[in-house]
This record gives sequence, structure tokens and C-alpha cells, in this order.
Amino acid sequence: MLPDSFQPEKTKRKNGLSLAGLGAGLAITSLSQDASAAVQGSTDTQSIAASGTSASGQKLTIPIDIDGDGNTEFNLVGWIASNTSEVLVDVEAVEAGARVVGSGYYADQVAGNASIDAGSAYTTLPAHLAWSETKGDSGDWLPVVQRGYAGVAFDFEGNTHYGSLDIEVSKFNAVYNSDSSEVEATLYGYVWETTPGAAIQADAAPDLPAPSSVPVGSFAVSATLFVVLCLLGLRRLYQQPA
Repeated sequence: MLPDSFQPEKTKRKNGLSLAGLGAGLAITSLSQDASAAVQGSTDTQSIAASGTSASGQKLTIPIDIDGDGNTEFNLVGWIASNTSEVLVDVEAVEAGARVVGSGYYADQVAGNASIDAGSAYTTLPAHLAWSETKGDSGDWLPVVQRGYAGVAFDFEGNTHYGSLDIEVSKFNAVYNSDSSEVEATLYGYVWETTPGAAIQADAAPDLPAPSSVPVGSFAVSATLFVVLCLLGLRRLYQQPA
């Protein structure tokens, strides 16, 4: 018997590393995203997986708040449809103004060096990465395993912005009226261009601020103080009576 519901698996990256010894400490931490950086995003990994018959029906969803405004712009969906022969993996445009690079009911698998911009072709329909029904399988993410980028556009604060979703369809097996039908997909992360109307490369990485550094002057003062203390210690050592 299949469980009544399924939840996406989410893996959080562990951040931070510290080293300390001999009275001195060194801290190494992951850098947070700079709010003023041109490209923002996430590298959290989330997976969805389902198996069973079409009669049971299973729909699993990963909501994607690409711009971090608290609203879902897109959903990554894995679906064994109830009472039909359909099995599919979709990117759904949820918010008004959201759309996916592709045409009709299909999302293009965009190359990493591709530009996502105003000249790209978009669809607002649920865009299939992989789709199977009685006529056969279709979609840019087939045959599995396929990992690629889905280009997107959406509205943020009244302006159009462009972004990219890093997705893999790792299982897609439609066997009708059989318990062996299964779908599995992973969202590895996403990015978006914070400058309104500016193009973004599909495999762009989020910009991070430069690591902070100790001013040269501060280091010089610390070194000088250390030398002075050493000299005072040696002087006291030589002044001690034999």
C-alpha cells in the first residue's frame, strides 16, 4: 500500500569551519549572498520521487520562490495522474507574469552557456520536462538521466527579471496499470538576475562578496607589539641575578 502523501526531501548544506590553537584563532565561514549583487539564488538541493499505478494518483511539488519575496513563482512537479494514463515532470508557472522557456506544453532544456532574455520563447502553460501517455514518451529531458537548465522569466516589483532552474530528471518510467510506474526529479538550485530586463546565462552562479581582510596597518601594529614584548622578556631574563 502506498503512503497517503509524499514530501520533497531537502538537504541543507552545512556552513562554517573553525580552527583554533596555541592561543590564536582562525575562522573560515561560508559567505552570505550580497543583497546588491547582480545574480542571486540558491544551491539547496531538493528531490521528489513517486511510484505506483495511475489509479492511485500521486502529485509531488517543490515550490520555488526564486526571488525570495515570500511568494512561489514556479513549481517543480512530479505526477502520476489519477484516472488517466499520464506520467509527467513539469515546471509550472504559478505567479502572474511567470513563464518558462519553451513552447506549448514543453520546457526547453537550455544549455549552460545560453542567454535567457527578452528574445527567448516562453510558455505560461505547465511546461513538461518529461511526459508519457498512451502515444509514447516525449520531452527534452528524455531519455533519463538528463540534467539541464530551465530558463524562466517573472515579475519582481513591477519589472521583468530572468532566471534559471538547475534540474535533473533521474527516473521516468511509465508502465500503465502497473506498480512499476515511477518518476524522480531533483532541483539543484536556481539563480536570477536582479537588474530588471538584464539577460542571465543559464549556468550563472550567485555573486558573493569578497572575503573580509585584516588591514595592513593593524597587522603591522600587532607585529610590532609582539616584537616589543619579546624584547622586554629577554631583557628581564638577562637582568636576573645568576
